[in-house]
Amino acid sequence: MGEIDASMLLPSRLSCIEQARRWMRAHTEAVGMPEREITEIEVAMTEALSNVMLHSLGGRQDRAVPLRLVIDEQRLCLGIEDHGQPFEPERYIAPSLEAPREGGYGVYLIESLMDEVHRTPIKEGGTRVLLVRYRSKEQ
Repeated sequence: MGEIDASMLLPSRLSCIEQARRWMRAHTEAVGMPEREITEIEVAMTEALSNVMLHSLGGRQDRAVPLRLVIDEQRLCLGIEDHGQPFEPERYIAPSLEAPREGGYGVYLIESLMDEVHRTPIKEGGTRVLLVRYRSKEQ
């Protein structure tokens, strides 16, 4: 199945998210993860990075977002750090699927697509997000 431990510094521009998607896809394909799982992880990662760049960093393009991807036989762990405004879970209001609205579904999608989502405040400011997906037996 293979193991991966990779990291990258992603420029804090929305246009660079595609670079992160290609990086993650290359590693997940290298260990033989199924296409469906790769696509779901891509969506969750895209939403998380968009939230970091738009909300935590407030659109600042002069920062770098550290990413770390660890894949072993049991799971994939994707760590994303930002040094901006911390995520405040107590202020998050889940969207109502009965009353659709434009935007506001990122956190919902991330939590729906990943098996675990951990958010840890960074002492110097910001948030460390860990996205976890357990690997299926289909390869």
